[in-house]
Amino acid sequence: MKRLVSVMSLLLLSMVMVGCATQAPVPDTLLTQTESRIEQAKSLNAERHAPVVFRDAQKHLNSAKTSIEKEQYVEARQYLEKSLADVELAIATSNAAKSKRASEQVEENLRVLERELR
Repeated sequence: MKRLVSVMSLLLLSMVMVGCATQAPVPDTLLTQTESRIEQAKSLNAERHAPVVFRDAQKHLNSAKTSIEKEQYVEARQYLEKSLADVELAIATSNAAKSKRASEQVEENLRVLERELR
């Protein structure tokens, strides 16, 4: 019986330790990186080029901040990772739109030059 109590105590202690370990605070670097990438997406006009994905990134960031305030760190990390994925897609979409516009401008310039040469 004494041995059973000892084993149960060890199991309970290890479960508590694992529970505490999974609730470690979210690294500031992840939060800062996400906020920085959202600002970069804004500067690339992601609100216009990828409005839904950009809005999702902001929504997930806000949810992460709320989770951090409630000390729900596992949930906060998940929201930050979702936000980061969304904002990366918004940035890629914005860059693609910018490249497409540049390509169209080059094509237009070539057409103008061809007309001038004739």
